[in-house]
Amino acid sequence: MPRPRPLLAALLAGALLGPLALSAPARADMEAVRKAVAAGDYAAARKALLPLAERGDVTAQAALGHILLQGSGGARDVPGALGWFEKAGAQGHVGSLSAAGTVYAYGDGVPADYDKAFRLLKRAAEAGDADAQNNLGVLYHFGLGAAQDQMLALAWVLRAERQGLLQAIRLRQEIEQVATVAQKSEALRLAAAPLPGAAAAPKVAEAPPAPQKVEPQKTAPQQPAPQRPAPDKPVPATPVRETPPPARMAEAPKEQPAPPAPTTPEPAPAATPAATEPPRPTLPKALPPPPGSGAYAVQLAALPSRAEAEKQWRAIAAKHGPALAGLPSELVTVDLGAKGLYTRILVGTYADRAQAAAACARLKGAGLDCLPQKR
Repeated sequence: MPRPRPLLAALLAGALLGPLALSAPARADMEAVRKAVAAGDYAAARKALLPLAERGDVTAQAALGHILLQGSGGARDVPGALGWFEKAGAQGHVGSLSAAGTVYAYGDGVPADYDKAFRLLKRAAEAGDADAQNNLGVLYHFGLGAAQDQMLALAWVLRAERQGLLQAIRLRQEIEQVATVAQKSEALRLAAAPLPGAAAAPKVAEAPPAPQKVEPQKTAPQQPAPQRPAPDKPVPATPVRETPPPARMAEAPKEQPAPPAPTTPEPAPAATPAATEPPRPTLPKALPPPPGSGAYAVQLAALPSRAEAEKQWRAIAAKHGPALAGLPSELVTVDLGAKGLYTRILVGTYADRAQAAAACARLKGAGLDCLPQKR
């Protein structure tokens, strides 16, 4: 389950875009906080945020919660962070609800409380927070804080994936391996329906989320274990048979009967240029794999159509260009049996799984989600 993302600097920047809600002294205090954060002086930021948070400023409460949770500028104070997150959440701050719910689900600095995590994440998910939607899907998938329900798990993860959350792609694939056809169909219908809490929970201005550092996942067997798994370790998908997609047989051209000769001469029609297929979009910031490349690569995503994979790759390359610089890349379509054809986004060439896993760990450190994959 993803940990809360570091939104502090973006949160404070977003707060300054709408200063009309703050008094002049409060605006000056918030500007001092922003400058302290930009300078890395989190102790000064803590001191300036505290009076604002105590007066009820929701942005200050959320920002102070993140500083205390990260232990920036002083001792780490998880209970104190949760207190400010819950106060901000009571005012409708969706990101604080999501952050608090994730901390309770992890048991990060406080005892794990899946019931409380479920309630907080559900409110944030219904208000549209993609992280909360993905984490709520994890809770439903493993039956933590609520009855196990693969249909609801898949519906929430699909919502998160449609907002561009990369880690939701792998979780969706794992859930699809255990969900029935009826559950998948109903999940698609629910994911397309309006969110139940979209209008009820006002969303305080938040900046786009910063890249998240994804922890390496541990391989686990496909069969469910007798004990409930921890929410940050979803069961990875079992490797499936890969065969090249079936090739289509070319149709022989049909003979056309010769037209009858015209009785009167007619002017020859003007020549029209032959139709040409539009060029395929090129993948930016990457190189094709060299001949005789290694047996392993790093997989960044797998999507059910090549068009989706190309679109996803362009988004990944635009966001993480420096981390991917110089790595060969390719899109490979594989047959996953009952799941159908999927197109994988692969980068790098490695002789064995250990080398691919090491490269994947480096990419995860740059905020990318990945796994080693045999070609």
